[in-house]
Amino acid sequence: MRPRVFCSDHTVGMLKNATLALVSTVVFSGCNAFTQNLRGLTGKVASTVSSSSTSSPATPIASTPDVPAAQPTAAPSASVAATATPASKKLVSGNFYQYIVMDYDNSMSSFLMNSDGTLQSLGGGASKITIPEKTLNRFAFMPSPSPTSSPVQFQAKAQAVNAVAQFAYATAPDSLSIDQFTVGLDGTLTPNKNGKSISTIDPLNDIFVDPSGQFVYAGSGTNNVYAFAIQPDGTLQPAGAGTYTSGNGSDFIALTPDGKYLYNSNTVDGTITIFSINSSDGSLTSLGTKTTTPSPGRLKVEPTSTFLYQLDTKSNVIVAYKIGVNGSLTALPGKPTATGQSPYDLVIDDTGTYVYVSNAGAGSITTFSISRNGTLIAGTNAPAGKNPRNLLTYGSYVYCANTDDAAYLYSIGVSGGLTPLSTPTLKIGQAPIIGMDATGTNFYTFTGGQISLDTIDPKTGIPSASTNSGSYALGSNPAFVATDPAQQFLYVTNSGDNTVSMFSINSDGSLSVTGSGVASTDTNPNEIVATSQYVYTVNAGSSDISMFQIDTSGGTTGYVGNLIPNGTVPTGTSPYGLIATPNEQFLYVANQSDNTISMFAIQGDGTLQPIGLGTVATGKSPYALVVDPTGSFLYASNMTDNTISMFSIDGTGNLTPIQSGTIAANGVSPIALAIDPSGQYLYSSNSSDGSIGMFALQGDGSLLPIQGGSISVPGTYFSTLNFDPNGLFLYGGDLNNGAINAFTIQSDGSLMATSAGTSLGTINGPEGAVSVAK
Repeated sequence: MRPRVFCSDHTVGMLKNATLALVSTVVFSGCNAFTQNLRGLTGKVASTVSSSSTSSPATPIASTPDVPAAQPTAAPSASVAATATPASKKLVSGNFYQYIVMDYDNSMSSFLMNSDGTLQSLGGGASKITIPEKTLNRFAFMPSPSPTSSPVQFQAKAQAVNAVAQFAYATAPDSLSIDQFTVGLDGTLTPNKNGKSISTIDPLNDIFVDPSGQFVYAGSGTNNVYAFAIQPDGTLQPAGAGTYTSGNGSDFIALTPDGKYLYNSNTVDGTITIFSINSSDGSLTSLGTKTTTPSPGRLKVEPTSTFLYQLDTKSNVIVAYKIGVNGSLTALPGKPTATGQSPYDLVIDDTGTYVYVSNAGAGSITTFSISRNGTLIAGTNAPAGKNPRNLLTYGSYVYCANTDDAAYLYSIGVSGGLTPLSTPTLKIGQAPIIGMDATGTNFYTFTGGQISLDTIDPKTGIPSASTNSGSYALGSNPAFVATDPAQQFLYVTNSGDNTVSMFSINSDGSLSVTGSGVASTDTNPNEIVATSQYVYTVNAGSSDISMFQIDTSGGTTGYVGNLIPNGTVPTGTSPYGLIATPNEQFLYVANQSDNTISMFAIQGDGTLQPIGLGTVATGKSPYALVVDPTGSFLYASNMTDNTISMFSIDGTGNLTPIQSGTIAANGVSPIALAIDPSGQYLYSSNSSDGSIGMFALQGDGSLLPIQGGSISVPGTYFSTLNFDPNGLFLYGGDLNNGAINAFTIQSDGSLMATSAGTSLGTINGPEGAVSVAK
């Protein structure tokens, strides 16, 4: 089933500087490159309405007398001779981001808009990726591209990230392979298109990227250590011989921070094999073995490359060694230090002051202090749930995954002791494995064949999906999205629970929840508009508009961007489309059941006053509204009679029909409307036949079809239309296929498909959308 119908997708933003026309949701703002509102999309509709809706948008509702449709002659490309060509436009600089509202799973995904029109996920669907493998062992991230940095291994699925080239690798023991990924700017993982996996003859366990970021090393469950050189495209080629003989059960490895030596514990032999690393080609040379405890487990080298620590899983001890100038190991005086029962993993904090050991049999984490001579002094034990396993540490935090289906979260206190965070656990699925990248920001989990990405709040240390993971939780049945003209804030209507979700927009395109996170509206809010100071939602269930003031300073509510209720005003019946003029003086509402548009003047206090007679007639079932960048013309899509109504806007905000009043939409059931940033072209998404109508705006505001009048994309249902800030590409949110399709805008305004679409997941039909420049 499709989500309930909501008519127009406009983002907000008002024209403050008429020197440059830029997209805004259906109305476009002319403003400078950094403060313009990018309202590039508009109306949309779905075919099913929930029982809480007052009417079904898919069903024609009572009408006013029909307005005849004009039948103009198709306009050749020369018909827009008076307007500037796209090549002559002033281009907006910076990074461009697109936010897509998903009604099906009550979330919003974000994307980076590339120069070729393609979209790069900033998380969203890609923040959770499914892979064929059901078993992965560990994460390993290179903390710094500096050769003197410590290659901190964060226990989790065997994954290593090359911090320089942004590639990642994961050992998959069941399939005898290493999965290869590219790492997005925000930490998201996608399979490397140049080589998704590389086969091995052994099941692999540990994996590391060396400190220089040039080589990858992996331990196996047999008697081999694998070495690979990272190619420019992220694929792996054998380093030297590629496979190097070690002892039996060569699962676990550790590299010295100076990149000179690799140590491999052999769990069957009770030995540690020592290798030197050739810094030129990554090949390994065996320097012999060191006999150790009967069942050596994981091992770590502290940041100065002076001491190595090795667990024994059966003897319940940790052994300390001094590293010689030639990589040799000498056990420190005294007996091995006792751990808890069945030690599973160990990590060393960033300062090299403390060692932490997870005790699977004891359900605890033991803190050890590292003395000047390398010996360990046992400290406190922190409860860690059932069967604690993988550990990682970053800064002043420690994280542990266990079979409670959770990650346990701690802060490092006095003497290295661990204190549970304010949110002490993170539920992440059965027997999870965890990891963190070099920035200490991106938190990875692997469970049940799925890799997930969350973001760590640096102030609290708590991972969540609320910062830059790219996917943001919303209320019930989210519908439309809007930004203020300065693009500081983003607001989303949630029609199922009568709220607005509130976010601030960060410089990297990520979002942060504002204040309490939500503001209440009247019944069934749909379209939303934001001006410099005020926000408006049109409420289909209560046939009114909720008005809000933006707390721009935080002085009233304590949170910048919070919404302050400012009353309601009635509209016509079943209102859906909503739009304001770029100068923030007038606001209009499409009333679907009345076949009218309500007209309002925006007062100095943000309240609304009806203009003139209050309404003007449209075609049948008006849905989406769009205003041109100059604020001179308004257009409405009429879904039932397949037309577009055309109006001029006078100085008082009154609407007057242009010519005969309507024009054929060049398709069936028009819903979304959008005008490009230059103000030259209008596009109409026709939901029933998978087409997009193409029109040129004339000097009097009338519309002329471009070339064939429409472009057909069979099988699609574009519920949203949106532009990049420079108006080079048009994006359609395909509700049928859960994808975003990109079209190149030609010099005459015609469209050419650029890709098959960026998948959002089959259950994540796109609803509202908005573009932002940062």
